[in-house]
Amino acid sequence: MKNSHQDKHVARDRKSDKSTSVADITTQTASEATPRRAFFQKAAVGTVGVATGAILAGKSSNGYAASERKQQFERPKLRLSPSQLQLTKEPLREIAVRQTKIDNDRNAARFKRRKAYGKTFEAEMKKAGIDLRKSAGRYQRDIRKWRKTRATEILNRTRSTNQKQLMSTVWGDTSGVIVPEYELSWEHYDVTGAPASYGYSTDKSTGELWAAAVAWDSAPKSVDSYAGLGFWYIPNQAGQLQVASSPSLHYDGLAAAGWFDVGVSHMSISMGIAKYLRNPFSFVEWSAINEDVLWSHTEDDLFDDSEQEGSTSAHNMTTTVAADTSHYYAVWVWVRSYSYGENGFGAGFSSVEADVNSFSYAFFT
Repeated sequence: MKNSHQDKHVARDRKSDKSTSVADITTQTASEATPRRAFFQKAAVGTVGVATGAILAGKSSNGYAASERKQQFERPKLRLSPSQLQLTKEPLREIAVRQTKIDNDRNAARFKRRKAYGKTFEAEMKKAGIDLRKSAGRYQRDIRKWRKTRATEILNRTRSTNQKQLMSTVWGDTSGVIVPEYELSWEHYDVTGAPASYGYSTDKSTGELWAAAVAWDSAPKSVDSYAGLGFWYIPNQAGQLQVASSPSLHYDGLAAAGWFDVGVSHMSISMGIAKYLRNPFSFVEWSAINEDVLWSHTEDDLFDDSEQEGSTSAHNMTTTVAADTSHYYAVWVWVRSYSYGENGFGAGFSSVEADVNSFSYAFFT
């Protein structure tokens, strides 16, 4: 079916938080922890998972030495100018833009191959007196109903972010646990076509993340949505930095294809540590990026669909990097929802929710 929609490509990042002038370090006193609601009723708030416990093995019962307990409440805070704050998000944006292009190019090539095969297949069926398109009515009604329900859910949900500047910089602690409130947040979306049926949400004060995307019949053809949270680790000696987190998760995805169309759903959660030179402040490299794919599925046949939904109270993630006193280290966890649906009844839906209830860290010399 020829599609009348023209492809429009839109990519957006949230603007950086307003902040103070140049990069400097100041000491602040943390206020009493704000009560938080559980993101999932069955998941305990602040649960420290297996990976987190392994890092803190051998430490005191609360994970801190006496001097570290004091720093827990009087942590130095890294202050950056607006342009420097934007620089902290640029490496994430580059990852997102690059991956969107790779996935869109691959799926467009798949669609071209499948449409060519579909024409040949249809011609052979007609020669045999079989018209499979007459069977499409019920399938088309089901997919239209599905699209209306899922797209409405996303578009009616508030796209929001808690951008308040919070205190979670760790300055030289050898071990500990960071809980919300977090200092870093990031959101990004990329849409090819219209309408822009994406969703995202980040909340520094609770650790909650959400990203969602609906693509349908090239309107829009592809949607990619990201949301992330994190904190700064600033070493006072050289060594190995190990970080873990065990967020609770819920994800829901569907991929569908009508007449040799292409429908894709991809959902993932990632942990990464970005390395920045202290003076002058500048991005150096990603010291580590670990992506865990929750579900990734493609449909490209006729009148077929697949759906996947899952939850966990503790998804364990761990990474270790070399660290030194010449650099700052931004520790991130982010979720991604990507959907693709081209022409006919190609459709994709993806939604990931996460509660990043804590990060644990340990520094080894």
